[in-house]
Amino acid sequence: MQQLIVNNVLPESANIKRSSQGFDFPTELLQAIFALLPRSNLAQVALVSRQWNTVASPLLYQHVYIRTLHHWKKFVSCCNTSDNRGFGYFPWLATSVTSLVLRPSPKLIPRSMGLQQRRGLPTDPDVEGQGYVRMQPVDLDNTGLEQLLATDSDPNSDGTDVWSENMMDMNATMKEAEWLAKVTDMDMAMVITQCPQLVYLQVSGCTQIGDATMYALASAPSITSAIGVIGRGRAGGMQGLWLDLTRHISSVAWMTFIHAEQKRRSISLESSFAITGSDGGTACQQHLHHLDLSYCGFVTDACLINSLPLWTESLTHLRLCSLYNVTDETVLAIAEHCPHLRLLHLSRCFKITNHSLIRLASSPLTSNLVYLSLAFLNQVNEQGIKHLVYACQQLRTLDISGAGINPMFKQVIIRQWDQWREQKQWGKIDYHEEPVLLL
Repeated sequence: MQQLIVNNVLPESANIKRSSQGFDFPTELLQAIFALLPRSNLAQVALVSRQWNTVASPLLYQHVYIRTLHHWKKFVSCCNTSDNRGFGYFPWLATSVTSLVLRPSPKLIPRSMGLQQRRGLPTDPDVEGQGYVRMQPVDLDNTGLEQLLATDSDPNSDGTDVWSENMMDMNATMKEAEWLAKVTDMDMAMVITQCPQLVYLQVSGCTQIGDATMYALASAPSITSAIGVIGRGRAGGMQGLWLDLTRHISSVAWMTFIHAEQKRRSISLESSFAITGSDGGTACQQHLHHLDLSYCGFVTDACLINSLPLWTESLTHLRLCSLYNVTDETVLAIAEHCPHLRLLHLSRCFKITNHSLIRLASSPLTSNLVYLSLAFLNQVNEQGIKHLVYACQQLRTLDISGAGINPMFKQVIIRQWDQWREQKQWGKIDYHEEPVLLL
């Protein structure tokens, strides 16, 4: 039964009993009850009767969270239309899937370590062949969005910690992340095409992802049912997109996606005005608010300057780490078009200088910015950083590891900043300073 949940599919051999009088309830009542169930129970209730299956399946398929290559291949198989499956075989793909999250597997250990104690632990064919087993099973109750969309008050699954809104970059060198590099661009494009309601996509570490995926995101296939066409896919545009460490996306494919998003936004705003008579302010809240393009080689100033104005009213989290072609022009575009940012990561964008940071400090985003990373910006020093420290009242975390501040005076400078903020009765900043290793 766990396999059913992780794959988010019901196999052909599943024995779905005909609805009997003992299980007949009003559909609205079942929807209310099933919405309160843990996700790990939904596949079980979907097997009770045809009515229960019809009610439970949309909830089961709403969030697809995959952490192993084995389960990814199973999901790809159920999306494959070459064997007459797809929308007809799994209709919930077309109408229900709103998020697809791929993450590193749970902790792996060599099978030879404590073999007797590891008996009965789950494993998968791809890691078993390499002599590994998983120390923990896949969490079947999470959607994968808990950490990605975390706020400061979100409790962790064990109640002892909080998901970090200011999460660090993925460590793609660990064994648990290796399977992500085996996700192919064509498979991802095919899955996205079969899930036209998708608005959250997390493919960090999937290094083979490229143009086919972006063209699939740009498309908006019709959603059909037994009564005909019932709508267009991704009508309001994407809401969360994590593409860090994807290596094969071109600027042409990115701009194709941007043009498609612009068209969707125009349609969404026109529809909102036609229905409510408003200017679509509520609709803007449904546009992209999380964007991660770290380590994406295609990203240039031109790509971002043409993209950011599209999400002026919605973007709150922007990660642009290790983009070696990005300059001050991008920071100036952020200052102009991203007034609602809570998080901004610019680590290892080596061409950024004090000039753009000073301009950034006079922009509207200073009233909302909470997390800022300027790590390893070697052309940035205390002259530029202090303007942000003095302008961002809500700022709580600032990463200045490897920045151009003179290390002999760094502690003195930070103390001066703290004293200034204390006089203004502003909150104290947590300065992150990772050691710089010289080889």
